[in-house]
Amino acid sequence: GRGSSAAAAAAAYEAIWAMSDDVERDYLQPLRALLDFARTTAAGRRTVILDMHAPACSINGADHGGWKTAKSGHYLESSEARDVTRAAVVAMAEVLRGAVSGSPTRGVAALLNEPGVPPGRLQADYELTIAALRDAVPDVTPMITAWSYELESIASYAAEQGVWLDAHIYQKARRRDSSQWEGAFKSDLLQLEKAVRSTTVLIGEWSLANTQHVFSANENLEYAQWQTRALATTGVAGAVYWNA
Repeated sequence: GRGSSAAAAAAAYEAIWAMSDDVERDYLQPLRALLDFARTTAAGRRTVILDMHAPACSINGADHGGWKTAKSGHYLESSEARDVTRAAVVAMAEVLRGAVSGSPTRGVAALLNEPGVPPGRLQADYELTIAALRDAVPDVTPMITAWSYELESIASYAAEQGVWLDAHIYQKARRRDSSQWEGAFKSDLLQLEKAVRSTTVLIGEWSLANTQHVFSANENLEYAQWQTRALATTGVAGAVYWNA
């Protein structure tokens, strides 16, 4: 990851969990092991982010969740799923606080990963989770996630709530000509530049988006370096590379 003066990229990015009746065994124990690893291998990191990557049921109607209700389906269709997930986010943040307590490291809890609904449909749920986090672990910063094309519509809301914004960017380069990359990436860069005026923005996922099927290894490297330089101009707090 790449960090700026505002924040460092995540040392431990995601917490994929599986809920059952035994939360301690299935969720908190592996999470503590992850944080122990992060603490011992990420000296000097100023921010550790944990992401609720697999909530109860399905957050977008396609990807599986980490726990099923009696009537499993979309996350928003089940109050039980929302309640279970909210409790897990708070538990995750409490463990995170314990891991960074007494250090200058900031703990950040991302509430949901890539919800497949318009941001407005999640506001009531977000606000309940943000309130629960601030009540239980006020020193852990909440963060909400948006695709790059949603940033303009959600940045002001994130600012109103006083939370960080996690932007996910996947631009597939279809041409080897680097002069074409800026055109494909221009909208994302403009959205990021606008969003950082409202709140702290971290790119939680960016990727070469399977360019190995188009580019040579050297071209892949050139494209990765170009993306890194381009993202650095936007004022984001950091970026986490997701996959190739």
